[in-house]
Amino acid sequence: MKNLTRFAIFLLLMFPAGKIFAQGGACPAGANYANATAPLKSTLTAPVTLASLGVSSCFYISAAGADTNSGTSESSPWAHAPGMPNCSGNCANTNPKGGEGFIFRGGDAWHFGNSGAAPSTGGTWSVSSNGGSGSPIYFGIDPTWFSGSAWARPVLTGDNPLTPHPGTYADSVSSCAYQTGGGNNMVDSSAATYVTFDNFEFTGMCQKDIGAPWSADIYMHRGGTGTVYEHLYFHGWTHVPFSASGTTWNMEAMQGGQGETTFQCVVDGSDSDPGGGGAFFEGGSVVSQSVFRYTSQIVTTTMHSIHDNLFEHWFQPSDGLSHGNVLESSGEPASNNAVYNNVFRYIGTDCNGCSFVNFWPQPSVGYTDYFFNNVEYNTSPAINGNYFNVGQNSNSGAQGTIDSFNNTWENTTEGAIMTCDPSGYPEPATFSNNHYITDGGSAYVSCPSSTVKTSELLQTHSQASGQGYTASAPYAFSPPASSGPTISAGTNVSSTFCGTLSGSSDPVLQAAGAACQLDTRYACVYVSTSHTVACSGRGALPRSGGGWSIGAYQSGVTPAAATNARANVP
Repeated sequence: MKNLTRFAIFLLLMFPAGKIFAQGGACPAGANYANATAPLKSTLTAPVTLASLGVSSCFYISAAGADTNSGTSESSPWAHAPGMPNCSGNCANTNPKGGEGFIFRGGDAWHFGNSGAAPSTGGTWSVSSNGGSGSPIYFGIDPTWFSGSAWARPVLTGDNPLTPHPGTYADSVSSCAYQTGGGNNMVDSSAATYVTFDNFEFTGMCQKDIGAPWSADIYMHRGGTGTVYEHLYFHGWTHVPFSASGTTWNMEAMQGGQGETTFQCVVDGSDSDPGGGGAFFEGGSVVSQSVFRYTSQIVTTTMHSIHDNLFEHWFQPSDGLSHGNVLESSGEPASNNAVYNNVFRYIGTDCNGCSFVNFWPQPSVGYTDYFFNNVEYNTSPAINGNYFNVGQNSNSGAQGTIDSFNNTWENTTEGAIMTCDPSGYPEPATFSNNHYITDGGSAYVSCPSSTVKTSELLQTHSQASGQGYTASAPYAFSPPASSGPTISAGTNVSSTFCGTLSGSSDPVLQAAGAACQLDTRYACVYVSTSHTVACSGRGALPRSGGGWSIGAYQSGVTPAAATNARANVP
């Protein structure tokens, strides 16, 4: 009897009441979720069930719920999620663990600023739990469970109203009605691993502290290995006036990350001051099939694979001091990395006199960044000299190699495309099969004799349009027919660039190697009615048969639309 008593006391000491015994209910059974391999691929895979992802036990959360409920079904939901400061009762007695899902009712809103609105989170939602590679923790949705007449994303709001956006360059508000906690951060998952956030809408943030870089005024702090941020929609930010002098900073939709994946997300500041918000700063390990528009900043620190994304309507940060970055690296992992199948357009064309860095890679010594199948067109005069910087990343020291091939780069003004650093720390570079359209007289500036150039085509706008290559084509600057100066005029790089990627043990690079054997998929598109991403547009043609073509397109043949299923059903 004494032994049984001691064992019972031991269990109580080891497992505090309510923690170990919390058990979720059944999870949604529908095949409505992104395949875990989808972010790695340039083609979509069919939706799958939560069970197939390793999520087998679920809790439910609703604006109409109560934390005293069991939380194990849609009929008995909590009002909060674990990690929200106002989480109490059964909610507070549950520590998320691998294999568990937390399902939010669609159409409901959780309030991060207005403490008088229900349900109020009470401040920053902190998620520091760790799932496993085959058993992630899932925070997301059931598309069959919603309030209202139709499904909509659950909303995470800072409660600050949007101001009318007259389209001026630097709209601001006199003061912020609400802030979230001390740092004005809504969700912090920076300490999490193998956690997925799916299908949330973020809105209503107002930036009050304009001098706090990187640690404050963030919608989502991303986490570490195995974390996935998918189908998220960021918009609706405001800010107080920026300082006319000194250092100021804009807010960020996403911040940080290390080995994380961003998949089919939308950052759209068209209802805000586009220069007042950045898409993300730091992280950026794998970013795929997403849309970034009416925003001003992407700086990566862990860039590994950036593919099938749409970047459009880019602004300079509204502080008027810092330059905008479409895709700048500030340190990269010790690995080969790939940027492919992206479309960049209307970069700086919506603002007058704004300043930009377009591409500024920084591969690690001994490794290579591969840029291929990308298309850029309609750029601002302010981008001249900063279209594609090779070796000029400030204070970077020695760097690795740049291989840019089979891209279609158009500079609307008279500037060059590739700007090299001829002294100091020039990066080794190889340019192959690129189609340059510019009236600048040369595609290159200051590129040393060691730069390898193979099968490159430079055209003026007049020459390109005279042969049918125009920005107004269904796919910008694609060949008009089966004949043209780009068709079958390139060099086959299958055994060199593509082979290196395909031969990697890294599935991220293997996917890039497979895409390397095809022409461009022309990114994904933005569905403005639902603020989602659709990726079932242009199919890709194999680069084989009659030889490789120059540019992002293999030929003037328009392939059939891709038939891959959407990865997010709602």
